[in-house]
Amino acid sequence: QATLKEKQQVLDLDNIFGVPVREKKLMSALKRICSSVCNAFRQDIRDSIDPANFVALDKFTYALATKYKLGGPGDLSELFTVHAVLLVRTLHNDYFTSFDPAKLL
Repeated sequence: QATLKEKQQVLDLDNIFGVPVREKKLMSALKRICSSVCNAFRQDIRDSIDPANFVALDKFTYALATKYKLGGPGDLSELFTVHAVLLVRTLHNDYFTSFDPAKLL
């Protein structure tokens, strides 16, 4: 919200800030959209550890950057790849350490 207020003229949101009803409506819409994006991001990472949908690391990183990185995949640093690896590895560890085949029966 602070970023939007700072850049309200650039984003053409002058007529929203200062009117509580409009601010509330904007925040409600943004909350829903951000939640949807976060869920899609989690699903993309989850799908990347599925053996049936295996994707090479470089292609997965490029796909993440294309879909979620501000400005697109233009200039990907090694840190972006490391970040993607850590996210996937963390999910992989959580998924396989908490998996209990006995619960399926």
